[in-house]
Amino acid sequence: MTTKKKLLLAGLIVVGISATVGYSVFARNRGVVAVQAGRVTRQDLTQTVSANGEIKPKKYVNVSSNMMGRIVRMPVKEGDRVRDGDLLVQLESIQSEADVRAAEATLDAAQAEVEGMAASIRSSDAAIVSAKAEITRSEADLVRAKQSYDRAEQMNKEGLIPKEQFDRAKTDYDISVAQLNAAKARLTQSEAQSA
Repeated sequence: MTTKKKLLLAGLIVVGISATVGYSVFARNRGVVAVQAGRVTRQDLTQTVSANGEIKPKKYVNVSSNMMGRIVRMPVKEGDRVRDGDLLVQLESIQSEADVRAAEATLDAAQAEVEGMAASIRSSDAAIVSAKAEITRSEADLVRAKQSYDRAEQMNKEGLIPKEQFDRAKTDYDISVAQLNAAKARLTQSEAQSA
């Protein structure tokens, strides 16, 4: 054997022995925890915990809108602090402005209807006053016609007036009674319409 071969064989044996020693040291220290050493000093201890989980807020608020529309401006970003009354989102106002105009038109129509009803009530009140006045006039006509009829009847019994004049006085009395009844009916109708 030449020296070259002997040196090669010796190198292989040294590499094999060192590999075996290195593996045994590695295998022995596999479950061992590494310890830090240091100089003893007085200080606060800090504990660190690692854990998996989910962070939830104490109060969860679901923000939603009663209106639908296109967002025009959003002055608040996610995570910003907001206070009560802060503007979060500005929506396109075309539809809401149209709704406001429609509501105003409905209000104007309702006010016109109320004014019409007030005029109708005033008209009904005037009709009632007119009907009462007509009843008063008809009652006065009836009293006059009754007196005339009573006189004509007395004179007819005594033969002082012709039958035609008596019939005319009776007809005037009947007409006055009918006019009074018609005036009372108009008053009742006017009161019913007013109610």
